[in-house]
Order: sequence, then C-alpha cells, then structure tokens
Amino acid sequence: LDFDGRSWVYVTVLSTFAVDTAAFFTGRAIGRHKLAPSISPKKTWEGFFGGWAAGFAAVLAFGYAFDLGVAPWKLSLLGLLLPLAATLGDLAESAMKRRMHIKDASELIPGHGGVLDRLDSILFTFALCTSSPRWWCEEGLPLLAPRPPRRASTKHFFADIAPARGGRGRPSCTQTRRFEATSVFRT
Repeated sequence: LDFDGRSWVYVTVLSTFAVDTAAFFTGRAIGRHKLAPSISPKKTWEGFFGGWAAGFAAVLAFGYAFDLGVAPWKLSLLGLLLPLAATLGDLAESAMKRRMHIKDASELIPGHGGVLDRLDSILFTFALCTSSPRWWCEEGLPLLAPRPPRRASTKHFFADIAPARGGRGRPSCTQTRRFEATSVFRT
C-alpha cells in the first residue's frame, strides 16, 4: 500500500475547485435548465456537466502530476465520481440553508455565502477520496483478490513471542504493542 496523503489532499482540493469553478462559469454562460430549483435556484444542468467535464480532466491531470500511483481505470473512476460528490455536497449544504431559511451560512467571506459555501463540496469529495485509501491504491479488483490471512488468536500470539522472553509467562505491554504495530502495517 503506497498512500501519499499530501498528494491526495492536493488532488482532491484542486480537482474540487476545478469542478466548482467550471460549473459556475459554464452555468453562468450557457445555463438554461435548472438542476434543483427548490434547493438551489441558480444551479443548472449545463453547469453540472461543465463542472463534471472539468473535474474529470482535473482528476486525471492532477492524478498524474502528483503521481498518485493509482491504476488508470481507478483514476478514471475517481474522475467520474469526484464531480458528482462535489455537486452533492454543494446541494446538501444549500438544502440545509433552505431548511433553516437563511441565505448565507456566514458573512465572513462577503459575496460567497460564507465559509461553509467554500467547503461544502470538499467535505463530500474528501469522504470519497479518503474513505478507502487501500482500495484506491491496490492493484486489481479487491472483490476478486484473495482475503488476507486471519490474525492469529491471542494463544498463538503469545506462543510466538514467548521464546523471545526465555519462555517465561506473558509478554510485557511494550512487547505486545511493538508486535501489533509492526504486524498491522504489513502488506
């Protein structure tokens, strides 16, 4: 498992900003058909598809630029899903504001609807990108991969390390923690 968290943060944030920016400008330029008028009256289908196209291109470009080490088909899948997650995050935040009968979440950033409007898409895209780093970075299909061996029972655990202590009783907490820390991160 090779998961570089910093690169994933960059790709997620930059791609999400690309989705939001492209959706805004595309919707403003050619938007005619409302996406969800009762939740967010200014969002259009044209803006959604413009954001989706830009998000797909951004994920591929930033994914290769930051060398995520992800299989091309998984990077393409992420490119398809990330813009959808960004839009769902934006709509979820708009729905919360509508339900509470407020226009802006705060006045900290004038003209932008508040700090939550800047983070709404990122909350959902981070959930997508960081929920299963092992799946994104593994090769092949995890559903078809063999299952990892089950962890040994406590009885076998103590039998394995007891000879290191001269065969006397149970190991100390330090030995137990050291063994668990090294065995958890083995791939």
